Amino acid sequence: MSELGRLQDIKYWNPISGQWQTTVPNFPVGHWGGLNCRGVNLSGTDQSLALRFYAYDPDGTLLDLWQTDYYVEAPGSGLSANNAVYCDVPGDYSQKCELLIAGVGVVDTVQQVVCHVGGELPPLAGHLHDPYVIDATTGETFYSLSLPVQIPIDHKVVIGVRWENDGDLAVLTAKFELIDPDGIPREIQTFDTELLPGQSTGGQTGSSVSLDKSG
Repeated sequence: MSELGRLQDIKYWNPISGQWQTTVPNFPVGHWGGLNCRGVNLSGTDQSLALRFYAYDPDGTLLDLWQTDYYVEAPGSGLSANNAVYCDVPGDYSQKCELLIAGVGVVDTVQQVVCHVGGELPPLAGHLHDPYVIDATTGETFYSLSLPVQIPIDHKVVIGVRWENDGDLAVLTAKFELIDPDGIPREIQTFDTELLPGQSTGGQTGSSVSLDKSG
């Protein structure tokens, strides 16, 4: 470490909790890890600081090299930044962060493991709940206890539902299909949503569909 600057406030991204933490996390493949650092100006004058990140896979292969812009920081103040790495194979991923001062170069460096990655993806688990139908012609909404509902022909409708993640952090895909009495899909909408354990969200078809058939 140089007397001109120091890296501190080292934190690691835990995709399971969705938070930064001070200990190295463990999680399965298929998620993002990350390193957060703060570079502080320890000199007695304003300095232009930047942070440079290197990300490595478990074999030590460089996956990413990224640097911030330079920012002028007063004595005692600093610059914070983070860098992510996608973990698609098991093992220990590491990153290096360098603190640079314009006209001087690198004044401090940290390099360490940022996550321990296991070999199996957790099973996906989730459920749908609270479906609803909107009569877009009248503006009336019919919720799950009212379904099925009778809507006049030539009215326009929108369908929606909520879904919840019953497993670990995962990307759940919800696909909506409004199918007419002849079995023909009239509206298809797909949502890819990253949800924490127990988190839920919802969506609906993007366009209303005219009910031009009885059934």
